[in-house]
Amino acid sequence: MNVDQWIRNLNEGQSDDLRLQMVNQLKHCLDDPVVLPAMCSAALKNISAELREGIITTLKAVGPEANRYFEKAAARSTSATIRKWAFINLSLMGCQTARSTVILGLNDRNSEVRMAAALSIGLYHDQTFSAEVEGFLEKNRLGLLKESLDQLVAHLSGTIQALRKIDRDSAQTPIQSAT
Repeated sequence: MNVDQWIRNLNEGQSDDLRLQMVNQLKHCLDDPVVLPAMCSAALKNISAELREGIITTLKAVGPEANRYFEKAAARSTSATIRKWAFINLSLMGCQTARSTVILGLNDRNSEVRMAAALSIGLYHDQTFSAEVEGFLEKNRLGLLKESLDQLVAHLSGTIQALRKIDRDSAQTPIQSAT
């Protein structure tokens, strides 16, 4: 296989195991100009935590270059999903140079993006940033509470539906005597 095939399998692989194998192959080719953008692009998708961890661990070897890619995606993408994952990836990378982009993210129009940007707040230790974070928390406290409650309700709703199905299934199954 060559680099192009590894990248194709990273993006289109049928299993996380295959995709993680591609990450392990590509980590030896990070100096190839197509590999870093391809790996960063893969990390901007909704992928499993295990695959994201593998990609981020690999990208930490070229930290500043990957951070610039994620910072551009966070600041410029029209897709809220890509902006969200860019902020999450910046946080996972431990990027401390994206301060102004994180501040923009705290004021994003999309609540998921604002929450993702907030993941990075512990990376910055200065008064100006602290004031931005306090403003973010003050401005969004009800929205943060609502979003947390919405997630809790969605989780509980799924659990309740599963329990109801189990209850229905057990009611339909005849009890057999042990004689």
